[in-house]
Amino acid sequence: MPPDSNPSFSQTATWTVTDFSAEAMSCYNFDTQVASDCSDNNWDIKLENQPRGIKLWSNSGGSGTGDGGVFGPMDWSDLVRYDNGTQDSVSGHDITMHYNADHSGGIFDQQPWYKYNLKGMHQLYPNNQVYLITSDSGSPAVESSILQPIYAMQIVNYYNDSGASGYPTVHWIDTALFNKVQSQTINTSNKDDWLYFDLATEQTTTDKNGAWQVGFKRSDVILNGGDSGTRKIGGYLAATPTGSYDGQGKLIAHKLNLDFGWYTYSGVTHQLTAKAINDSQGVLLRSAASNSYARVSLDKINYPNVTGTTPSSWVFNIDIQPAK
Repeated sequence: MPPDSNPSFSQTATWTVTDFSAEAMSCYNFDTQVASDCSDNNWDIKLENQPRGIKLWSNSGGSGTGDGGVFGPMDWSDLVRYDNGTQDSVSGHDITMHYNADHSGGIFDQQPWYKYNLKGMHQLYPNNQVYLITSDSGSPAVESSILQPIYAMQIVNYYNDSGASGYPTVHWIDTALFNKVQSQTINTSNKDDWLYFDLATEQTTTDKNGAWQVGFKRSDVILNGGDSGTRKIGGYLAATPTGSYDGQGKLIAHKLNLDFGWYTYSGVTHQLTAKAINDSQGVLLRSAASNSYARVSLDKINYPNVTGTTPSSWVFNIDIQPAK
C-alpha cells in the first residue's frame, strides 16, 4: 500500500475474505475492523461471490439499510490524491456529494462511461466507450432484428450549454441501421429520481415498469434487467481484446483475458490476478453510520495451487478515517 501522508486516514486495516462457496457473502465493519457473515446490519462493505469475480457493496440502497455510499471506482493514481474521505486535498472542495447509494448498473458499473477530472471542479469526462445493448440477454442472437433489436450506444457529454451537470448526451444506433445515428440530451439532474429512456421511441418515462432499455440518475446508468429492471435488457462493452480472435475472425475463448479494473481474468488459467496498485482501481466508501470513511484497494488474490480455479482468499487494504 502506498504511504499515506495525511492523518485524516489515520488507521489502516487488512480484510481477508476466505469464503468462496456459491453465492457466499462476507462483510466487514471498518470502524471496528471486524469481519462478519453479514447476518446483522453492522457492516460497511460486503463482498458477494460470483462466477469469474465478485461484487462489492456498501451498506446502502438496495444492498443494505445503512447510509453508506461509494465514490468511484477510479484509477489509483487519482484515488491516492484523496487524503481524506470528505475533502479534496488540493482544491479544498467538499466531495461528500459524490458518494452514491448502491444500485446494480451491470456493465456500466464494471466499465464506467466516464473519467474523473480531479484537477479542476471534479468534472466528468466521457471515455467514449461504446456499449452494445441487447433486448434479450439470454438470446444467442448477434444481429439486430425488428423483434429483438441490438443497439450500440455512447455517452458523449454530461453538461448542458450553461455548464450544469446531469445532462448526459447519448448517441446510439440500431446496429441493423448503422447509417442512422441518433442523439438526445437527457435531463437527469434530479439527484433523487431515475429517468428511463427508450432507445426505440426516443421517449423518457418515470415508470420503472414501462418500456425502456437504459435508466439515468445523474451519472449513474442502469439497464432494464437483472437487479435493476423487470425485463431482459443486457449490456456488453463493444471491445475486441487483443488475441481473442483467430485469422478467420472466430473467437478463441480460452485465450480471452478480461480486465475488471481491480483484477484480471485469464481465459488460459481461469484464475483472477490482482492488478499492481499503480495500474489498479479502488474506491472511497462512506460507512453505514455515515460518520466515517475508508479508501479501499485490492492487494492480492490467492489460490491453493497453480491449477486451482477457486480462490483461497482475497486480501483488501483499507485506509480508515475514523468517526470523530
